[in-house]
Amino acid sequence: MPYLVRMRTILRPAAAALVLFAALAATGCTPEPVKPHTPAPSSTPLFASDEEALAAAEEAYAAYLAVVDGVLQDGGRDTTALSDVAVGDALDQALADAREFQAMGYRTVGSTQIGQVRLQSNNMKVGTDGVVIRAYVCEDVSQVGLFDHEGRSVVSQERPTVTPFQAAFVSSQDSADLIVSERTVWEDLSVCG
Repeated sequence: MPYLVRMRTILRPAAAALVLFAALAATGCTPEPVKPHTPAPSSTPLFASDEEALAAAEEAYAAYLAVVDGVLQDGGRDTTALSDVAVGDALDQALADAREFQAMGYRTVGSTQIGQVRLQSNNMKVGTDGVVIRAYVCEDVSQVGLFDHEGRSVVSQERPTVTPFQAAFVSSQDSADLIVSERTVWEDLSVCG
């Protein structure tokens, strides 16, 4: 029998045994994957009452509106302060609005006012994602003008002066300071009544 044929015949079973041994060793000796540590939720509420949570949400929303108004009054050019008052979807939307204002050459004059604020839900206990509070917030833009790059008003005659929004607020696990994380138009105007 030629040398190469004989070597292949000897090496095939040895190679198969080696592969089988390696497979068994890998499955039997591999440690369990390490799960990331997630802090246990606290049983202590961050806010003493729904009223306190609602007041914190209203304060956070007022800060959000003040910054957004300032950015839009400047034509959407400087957006750096937005990340101080918004995160997640709310931040993404505010940045998109600022880019649109800048592209269109728009700017606003005046300030958005907060109307009625109602608590929708409140997870006051600190969990792995911090505290999440949801509220209905009514925005009044009756004192806000919208102008193009030539100073002409572009406010639509059909623009509603009061619009309800559903807003979500989050906090870090070690702070009662809330920040706006979501903001969507709410179709039911009765929350502003």
